[in-house]
Amino acid sequence: MMFDYSAYKENYFQLGGGFKNETFFTLLEDHYDTASVKKMYIKNILNEAKWEMVLFYENKIVTGTRIENRYIFRENRKRIVDKRLICGKLKGHHAQLTLVFEDGEQFVLCSEQDANKKMQHDYTN
Repeated sequence: MMFDYSAYKENYFQLGGGFKNETFFTLLEDHYDTASVKKMYIKNILNEAKWEMVLFYENKIVTGTRIENRYIFRENRKRIVDKRLICGKLKGHHAQLTLVFEDGEQFVLCSEQDANKKMQHDYTN
């Protein structure tokens, strides 16, 4: 379900995706220490209009997305008060992680919504 930021970025550019989001990665790395990222998750990986990168640090979560020609980054330092994980019996099947913050805001990562059947295995390991 989680990925390594450096490995993802390297693969992304090797597979030819860089021309679309090169500015995104440049802005992200100019404003955030990506070397300190613990894990990374991509929401809506196949839907460019809703694509969102989620970076997990020791004490914060940073999200970034591109809407038209604008780049939006959000840093969340709120305390997580509840974590819920729902997963299937077998690896490679549905998994959903819900984080609930101290102000009641919920943040949901769902393999079925964020990837296709072929990618389910990568999203649930």
